Amino acid sequence: MTLITIALVLLAVVVALNITLTVGIVRRLREQSAQLKDLRNPDAVMAAPDTVTGEFSAETVEGERLSESDWQGLTLVGFLSPTCTACHERLPGFLEQARRMPGGRRQVLAVVVGEEGTAEQVAQVTPVARTVVEAPDGPLAKAFSVRGFPAFAIVDDSRRILASGYDLDQVPFPVAG
Repeated sequence: MTLITIALVLLAVVVALNITLTVGIVRRLREQSAQLKDLRNPDAVMAAPDTVTGEFSAETVEGERLSESDWQGLTLVGFLSPTCTACHERLPGFLEQARRMPGGRRQVLAVVVGEEGTAEQVAQVTPVARTVVEAPDGPLAKAFSVRGFPAFAIVDDSRRILASGYDLDQVPFPVAG
């Protein structure tokens, strides 16, 4: 009889532990699901549409000084990171959109964010965009409130973000006429 009691107590402990762990896992999955939903939200990676970008001053890899006063016409802006898998996946689409931007290279700004390993992305985007390399907390990242990568936007000449998102499909591009 005592052996059966011990077995039942052990079984009850195992069942209680199992329920506790299951509840913890379900809670964690709900938190992660909410985090993923936030990442899929186009507003999550950078400032939302209708936001005016902050002030900034930066230098392109070719030595050109850029500031918010240089904004003219519609500009395609892309924030990329060499450590971001999604950035590598979306880079060909960004390059294609940059080639098709009305006004050409002058109306495209590529910001490669990272301390190391930026040379490959810089070499790919520089032929089609004015290119800036900066740290994750650099002036352009701050001006656009970048919180994730990749981040793309169309900005008008008053620095107002018309569209933004982590995916090129979220950003309607003007077509060269």
